Amino acid sequence: MDLRHPEEILSLKGGQGNQRQEAQALKSPCNKVCVLDLQSGLCKGCLRTLDEIARWGGMSDAERENIMAVLPSRRSDVPEIPVPPLS
Repeated sequence: MDLRHPEEILSLKGGQGNQRQEAQALKSPCNKVCVLDLQSGLCKGCLRTLDEIARWGGMSDAERENIMAVLPSRRSDVPEIPVPPLS
């Protein structure tokens, strides 16, 4: 196997499934602030439950859109994460 040009090998692999995963990633509310609020059971970053986070990749577009629609109303259920001021 010739590994001098691995980018060519990677571009040949993958199919429609990979395109679907990229589309899902674009719609995810995840902002990489993964802190679970124990009282509400919601992530303080994206406001989803652990179950919603775990199932996100396998959900239909309609399921994800339903969750995205309720996220703004969940904001009041989760205390904000304190951020120290920049120096």
